Amino acid sequence: MSAPVDEPVVAAQPLALLLRVNALSTWRRLKGLRQQSRLLMAVISVFIAGYLAIAFWLFLVGLRFIAKFPGLGSMLMERLLFLLFAFLFILLLISVGTAYLVMQFASIMDYVQALFSFFIAPLFGTVILVMLWKRTSSAGGFWGLLCGTVSSIGMWTWVKIDPTALRYVALSPNAKALAQDMYQALWSFVVCVIVTVVVSLMTKPKADSELTGLVYGLTEVPSIGNLPLYQKPVFWAAVVAVALVILNIIMW
Repeated sequence: MSAPVDEPVVAAQPLALLLRVNALSTWRRLKGLRQQSRLLMAVISVFIAGYLAIAFWLFLVGLRFIAKFPGLGSMLMERLLFLLFAFLFILLLISVGTAYLVMQFASIMDYVQALFSFFIAPLFGTVILVMLWKRTSSAGGFWGLLCGTVSSIGMWTWVKIDPTALRYVALSPNAKALAQDMYQALWSFVVCVIVTVVVSLMTKPKADSELTGLVYGLTEVPSIGNLPLYQKPVFWAAVVAVALVILNIIMW
């Protein structure tokens, strides 16, 4: 009789080595984090453990609920697991692409602020107009948000291709990355507001009956009564505005 083949054992060695390397790398990172701050490590550990426990519990409850369907439980579970792994695969591809995108930035903060200027700043302009101006139309909101996002991404690409363009985007050739992100957010907000207003004026607005309770001008604002000045929202809004101006002047 021939001797048993050891190929599975040999094939398993690279996988075991890879798992061991990743485990050691994770342990060293956690050890370094513990040396920096024990409290931070404890918070992160509790968050990760709680997140995993809640995710596992929700997934288990969902599978048990689906399995109770008569005649369709097994088929639904099979389809659900297929969609789950397909989603995880797509998420893995997106995360890998995002990792390569992050390499183009000087820091994680720069990356986050760039994303803020891409999506959040124009969205803020759309939301503000929709809440405060009843003439805003759905087409105006869509095209304003789209143009604001595209303009911000275009400015970032322009500076990436031609660094001298920084003087036009950030109003200074020596501006830092975070300053560039701030000006990108500002210009994308302006573009969004202008396009939203222009398109809204050229399209048919919604009836006032459809906007009641959604727009500031068509919503009944309750009276706050005769409260002391320090209990009125207007007073604290003014305090925050003054503090904002002072801090900007100090840190300009």
